[in-house]
Amino acid sequence: MNADDFRAAHREMGMSRAEMCRRLGLSPNTGTAYAIGRADIPTYIELAVQWLQHQALSRTHPIT
Repeated sequence: MNADDFRAAHREMGMSRAEMCRRLGLSPNTGTAYAIGRADIPTYIELAVQWLQHQALSRTHPIT
């Protein structure tokens, strides 16, 4: 995951970056560092973002 992917993730889920960071347990400063490419995004954060995206998709398109 790169900075562009990180920035796009919260928009695709319809939440602010601050909200996504809160849900990921990240400080706002760390989220900003990831979003502007100042810090590499660890694999565990990438996986956590993917899980949040899956949860958001499940809520908008439930299996019936």
